[in-house]
Amino acid sequence: MSDLGALSHHYKASADLAKELNQAVVALKKQFYDLAGGQDIPDEQMTSYRQYLVDILNILLAELAPMPEQISEHLQLSIPASIVERVRQVHRGTMAHYVEDLASVKDRLLQDGRQLSEEDIQLLDELAATAGLDTAEVFRRMWRK
Repeated sequence: MSDLGALSHHYKASADLAKELNQAVVALKKQFYDLAGGQDIPDEQMTSYRQYLVDILNILLAELAPMPEQISEHLQLSIPASIVERVRQVHRGTMAHYVEDLASVKDRLLQDGRQLSEEDIQLLDELAATAGLDTAEVFRRMWRK
């Protein structure tokens, strides 16, 4: 694959992840902060968003493990390596604590999401922002080619 082709593939993966993460996190924020439209999101949609976030967190937790774990093959999702590396760089001094926080958020999302805290929402928001930053960086690299 050419360099531009590889960048294009990377861009699509990052952009798709950023879009899906943003949709799920925005829906959670609307309900958490009781914002306009939050009550209009059907329960089935919120369950789907929470499950998507759980799947992403499972993948990220497996990638951040000291010895990366095998990710279940039934998951069709993936996280570009550049996003995982960006998370590692940002949290390099506090990785153990960060992984603990991710696991706790995942557990609360699995319950029904009603026990989420503002810190949990911020953590998910940061993850979505990280995916957006990666997408923008790849786009700039493609533009320069």
